[in-house]
Order: sequence, then structure tokens, then C-alpha cells
Amino acid sequence: MADEIDADSSPDGNHHTGKVDAEAPDRGLRQFWQKVPPGLRTVLPLALLVSVVIVGFYNWVRPSRDDWSHLPDRLVCQMQSVTRPPPALVVDSVGVSHPRADVLRLVVHFAQPLPAAPSYQLTYRLANNGTPFAVLTQRPGSDDLAISNTRSDGSDIRTDLGTHARRTAPDTVEMTLNLPKFGIQKDFVSPTLAVSSQLDARGGEPMAYALQVCHG
Repeated sequence: MADEIDADSSPDGNHHTGKVDAEAPDRGLRQFWQKVPPGLRTVLPLALLVSVVIVGFYNWVRPSRDDWSHLPDRLVCQMQSVTRPPPALVVDSVGVSHPRADVLRLVVHFAQPLPAAPSYQLTYRLANNGTPFAVLTQRPGSDDLAISNTRSDGSDIRTDLGTHARRTAPDTVEMTLNLPKFGIQKDFVSPTLAVSSQLDARGGEPMAYALQVCHG
């Protein structure tokens, strides 16, 4: 008597056994989505979009490293000689902040409103960890300052949202500097500001005053 062959073990048996339906996950996902209430179906994509925007904004404004952990709130200024400038050219305080990733902001307050241009000349030299990286000078007939990169060829830096400087009040000059533009990317941030000044005398030689050095 011939042995009976189990249909399940035969090559010609049920050919669907052991095979996976590739469309099953897609059908399951569609069925799940169709069971979601219409209102929730609208809210979920919006919530996901908002989450992505929030995460992206946070990554933009947060410090990319811990190089800013010891950034001071202000710099202390000292005269380097006895030729003290007039009060209008004396730096009273320098505020320091870090508004967003890799951007350094300095707010220079003078003891009195600055004299009328072009009767005075102010030059701002910036260094990080003792290494000079920028020089800022007055633009004739403008409140804006020209910014030069001293770490490369001394060429002017094009101003934009992340890098600009100007007089914002009669006694205040603000500087916003995107440090990677000056080759500062992985350095510990410890700024120093040196301010040199001179007053142009009518019919005489300009009067140069003591260098003011501000550090944290």
C-alpha cells in the first residue's frame, strides 16, 4: 500500500505557505490611519512640523560647543598710559553677550556722548585668547564701522546679520561678530578689546591718547 503523501509537505502543495505578503504592512498602516479621527489626522502632521521647527531653531541658537562657558558678562577697562583721553572718549563699560551659536556681541559704552565726527578717531582692536582677529574703524560720514579680518589678509569683512558694528546711541557702539568668519571655530572664547583714540585739533597735530584695554 502506497504511503499517503501529506499535501503540506509536497512541492505541489499549498504554495502560499511560508511566504510573506509584502503589502500587508502598508495595508495595516492605512487601516490604522483610517481609524484615526479626522481632527487628529490634521493635528498630528502640524505637531510634527512644529517639533521639527523648534528643534532646528534650538540647534541654531544654542552654543555648538562648550567654548563659551566662561564668557564674562562685561569687560574691565584700564588705561595704558597717563595721557588720559577726554570723557567723551573714555570707555565706561563693555557688555558681553552670546546671542546665538558662534556669535560674539560687545556693547561699548562711553562716559559721555562721542564728539561730532570727523573731529575724533577711534580704532577698536579685538583679540581672542591674546590672538588679534579683527580691527574696527569708523566709516566717514556714517555710524557704521568697517570690520577687517587680521587673521587673514586684513581685508574688510562683508557685514550681514551675524557680523556688523555701528554706533547705536550717542555714547554707545555695538559690535556683533560671527567668529567663524575670522577663523575662530574650536577656540575657547575669551575676548579682549583695545581702544585707541585721537582728537583732531584745528590747525594743529592730532592728539593721541592712552590706549584703553578691556578684558574679562
